[in-house]
Amino acid sequence: MKNKQNIRITTTLPSTQFTLIELLVVLVIITILASLLLPALQKARNSARKVTCINSFAQIGHAVLSYQVDHQEYIPPYTNSGTAPNIKYLFGVGSKWLLGPYIPSSEEYGWGIVYSNNARHSLTCPVRVYNSMWASPNPVFGINMCIYNKNRSFKISQAQTPSITFYLSESHNFARHHYINYYVDTANYDNLGYPHADTANFLHLDGHVSSWKDGSVPKVASSTTYSSFWDIATFPSGTKRPSDAL
Repeated sequence: MKNKQNIRITTTLPSTQFTLIELLVVLVIITILASLLLPALQKARNSARKVTCINSFAQIGHAVLSYQVDHQEYIPPYTNSGTAPNIKYLFGVGSKWLLGPYIPSSEEYGWGIVYSNNARHSLTCPVRVYNSMWASPNPVFGINMCIYNKNRSFKISQAQTPSITFYLSESHNFARHHYINYYVDTANYDNLGYPHADTANFLHLDGHVSSWKDGSVPKVASSTTYSSFWDIATFPSGTKRPSDAL
């Protein structure tokens, strides 16, 4: 009987270790890919934040229209004509929020405001951060200056161009007041901000939201010259319509 002979087959596998040059090549490729992808990811992130901001404006727009139905067509002012403790603000908190009945919220922060710890209401634009150069809290949204003054309250029926005239917009990061002034061609009075890649969102009186690039907003030459984009109640000659107090 023949003896069976065991045959051992040895296979030598190639080394899988990276050389230093190969490792550097991989790192270079990763760096190039990251440099190509990061701007796109940042752009997508900014776009998402802009959409979030637009949705917040739209919710406020629905609340504004509901307020008009319940208040004889009057457009919500910056603040009501009440006295403490009954005074309410457009950008208030809780029971002090003028639009509170239309957007129920238990949040402790006011809409359109960023506080010193960067705290904010869920409807406040996610792009904006607190600016320590100004007093806390920072206003990040402003009401049209022509509507801001509570002594100039208007009914929506008085608006000649509700689809053009804006109600709210975004303030720049150095704004100290909750209004957007109509002297947009004078740097000292221009409160407009463009936080979304040089674009600002506007809520119009008919409830729709639009976006405008920096430099495209209709300008006003003086306090006596108005445009339909700014003033909700003007005679054809451009003069102010008498106030209608609440």
